[in-house]
Amino acid sequence: MDPKRQKYLTVFKAECEEHLRALGDHLLALERTPEDAAPLKHAMRIAHTLKGSAQLLGLAEISRDAHDIEDRLRRLEQGEDPATAEPIDQVLRALDVIRRRVAELLPQGPAAAAPAPTVTGSQAPASAAVPPPTLAPAAPARTAPTIRVPVDKVDGLLSAAGELALGRARLERFAIEMRGLMSRLKGRHRDPIYQELRRLYEGLSQSVGELDLAVRDVQDLTLSMRLLPCSTLFGDYPRAVRDLARELRKEARVELLGGETECDKDLLDAVREPLVHLLRNCVDHGIEPPDVRRGAGKSPIGTITVRASQRGASLGIEISDDGAGIDIAAVKTAAVRLGHLTAEQAAQLSDHEAAYLITASGLTTRPQATDVSGRGIGMDVVRATITALKGDLVIESEPGRGTRYLLSLPISLATMKVLLVEVDRRLYAIPLGAIELSLRVDPDEQPTLAESGTLLVRGQHVRLVWLRALLGPQPEPIEPGARLSVVVVRHGGQTLGLIADHLLRDDEVVIKPLPMAPDVSPFVSGATLLGDGQLAMILAVPRLFATAFERPHEATLLPVAPAAPLTRKTVLVVDDSFTTRLLEQNILEGSGYEVDVAVSAEGALELLQKKSYDLLVTDVQMPGMSGFELIELLRRDPRHGTMPCIVVSSMGTEAERELGRRAGAQAYIGKGDFEQETLLQAVEQLIGR
Repeated sequence: MDPKRQKYLTVFKAECEEHLRALGDHLLALERTPEDAAPLKHAMRIAHTLKGSAQLLGLAEISRDAHDIEDRLRRLEQGEDPATAEPIDQVLRALDVIRRRVAELLPQGPAAAAPAPTVTGSQAPASAAVPPPTLAPAAPARTAPTIRVPVDKVDGLLSAAGELALGRARLERFAIEMRGLMSRLKGRHRDPIYQELRRLYEGLSQSVGELDLAVRDVQDLTLSMRLLPCSTLFGDYPRAVRDLARELRKEARVELLGGETECDKDLLDAVREPLVHLLRNCVDHGIEPPDVRRGAGKSPIGTITVRASQRGASLGIEISDDGAGIDIAAVKTAAVRLGHLTAEQAAQLSDHEAAYLITASGLTTRPQATDVSGRGIGMDVVRATITALKGDLVIESEPGRGTRYLLSLPISLATMKVLLVEVDRRLYAIPLGAIELSLRVDPDEQPTLAESGTLLVRGQHVRLVWLRALLGPQPEPIEPGARLSVVVVRHGGQTLGLIADHLLRDDEVVIKPLPMAPDVSPFVSGATLLGDGQLAMILAVPRLFATAFERPHEATLLPVAPAAPLTRKTVLVVDDSFTTRLLEQNILEGSGYEVDVAVSAEGALELLQKKSYDLLVTDVQMPGMSGFELIELLRRDPRHGTMPCIVVSSMGTEAERELGRRAGAQAYIGKGDFEQETLLQAVEQLIGR
C-alpha cells in the first residue's frame, strides 16, 4: 500500500472509531429520552461528517453505509419512524457494519488495539479501542496537538530515566564522600586544597539537586504518557448491556461515572475482559425481568452503575446493579456439590464469605448452560485476572437490593508505591495499596499472639505469618520484651499480619518483571532497583494469603506473665497535611497510643478545651497560628503548661530547631529525616508507653 494512503487511512480509522462511538452514545441517549431532539441532531451531523470523509478517500462502501444511516436518522427526525428500540436497533446494526469495514482497512499489527467488549450471547463484530464516550451532547472543544508513539518507545524512555536515577544516586554518594573528606580537614580551612575541595563539593551538590529534579520530571512525564482515561474502556458498555438485556428479554441501562480517572494503558487492556464478565453477571444473574421488578416495587428498567475513582495509589472500579442480589444458599449448595468445601464448612461461612465463592472455578447456580452463562468460567476469569494484576476484588450483595463488585487495582503497571521492609538482611517491597496499617507490637500485651498466632487490631483478630518462614530461614524465638514489626495487609476481604525484621520507609518504584526460574521465590512478583542502587523484591500479596492460611503459626513464643490492664496514653497530632496526619496517627495507634488529630492550631485548641492529652505532636507552618505559637500559648495555660511537645516539621535548620526549643518543644524531628523509629523513641522518652 502506498505509504501516503496508509497514513490517510490510519487517520481516518481513528476518526471513524470516534464518530462511531459518539453515534452509538447519541442513539442510546435518544432511546432513553425520545422527546429530546439534541441527540438526534448530533447523530445526523456526525453521520454526515463520516460520509464526507469516506467519500474523500474513495471508500465507497463506507460512504454508502453512512448515507443509509443518514436516511434512517432523517426518518426518525421527521417522525416517519418512532424513536423506539427496533428502528434504533437497525441504525446500531448499520454502525456495526461500518465498524467491520473500518477494521479491515489496515492490517492488524502487534500494536493494534484490543477489541471492544461484547457481552451478548452471540458473536458480534469487534472494534478497536476508541476515545472517551460522549454520553451527553457537548460543545466542540479545542484539544492540544497530539502524536502517536508506540508503547515500547515510552517504556524505553522510562527505563532510561531509571538509569539516570541510578546515576544520580551514585553522584550523591560521591558528594557524601567528599563531605566526609572535608570534615577530616577541619583545621585546614585556609588551605587552597580545602578551598578547592569545598568549591567542587558545593558545585556537585547543586548539580545533584538539579539532576534529581530533572530526573523526577522525566519519570513523571513518561509515566503520564502511559495513562489513559477510563472512559476509553467504558464507552462500549451502554450499547453492550442494552443488547444483552434485550436478548434476555430484560431492560437495563448503564450509568458511567468517573470516566476521567486515568490509569495505565496496559491495565485498561488487561481489565477489559474481567469487567465484561462482571457486566454479564449483572445482566444475567442480577437484573430481574420487567414484570418481576414491577412486582417488587422497582422500576422495570434495571440500572447498572460503573464507577471509577482514584484511591491513593490504587484505581477503584465499582460495578453494581439494583437487581435481586446473590442467592447465597444456592451458591453454598453448588460449592458443596463441586467439592470446594464440606456442608459443615458452608454452614459456618458468613454471607460475605459465601458471596466470594462465586469466583471458584466451575461454580454456577444455573441448572444448565446457555450462550451467556452457566459454565462457571466467567467469575473465575475475573478472580484470576485481578490477582495477576496485583489487585483485589470484594463482593457485596444484599437480597432484593443488588450486588456490588469492588475492584482495587494499581493505577500504573510500570510503577508502584510500596513499603520497604527488611527480612533476613534482604529488602522486600509490599504494595501500599494492599496495606491497612503498620505497627510495632509488644507480645507481652497480646495474649492471643502466643495462644493462636493472631493479633488483636482495632477489635479484629488478624492472623500472623512470619515473612522469614516463607522467604528464608525459620524465625528465631521471641525474647521477652522484644517488639515485632507487623504490616497488616488486606486481600479478598481478608486481613493478614506480615512480620518483618524491620520496617524501613515508603517509596515509589519502577517495576521490573522477573524471569520464570526455579530459584525465584513464588512469593515474589517482581523486582525494583532503588535510588541507592539496592535491589528489592516485590512481594505477591495474593500468594502470601493463599499460602499463609495453609500453614500454622511458625514462631516459638516464650511464655509471658499476664500483664495488668494498661491505660493508653493520649496524643494530639496537629498538621495541615492529610498524609502526615494519617502517617503519624497510624504509627502511634499501632504502638498502642490513643490518638486524636487536628488540621490546625485553632482546631487543636478546641480539642484541648474538652480534653487533656499526655503529648502534643505538631507541625510548624500551618494556616493561621503556627505550631510554635501554639506551643507558646499552651505553656502559659495552667492546664496544659507541662504537657510535652514534639515538633515534626520540614523546617529543619539549627536556627529553626532553636526556635522550637525556645517555644517550649522537648523534641524536634525534621520531616526530611522522619522515620517511624525516630518518632516512637521520642514519644517513649517523653511519656513512656
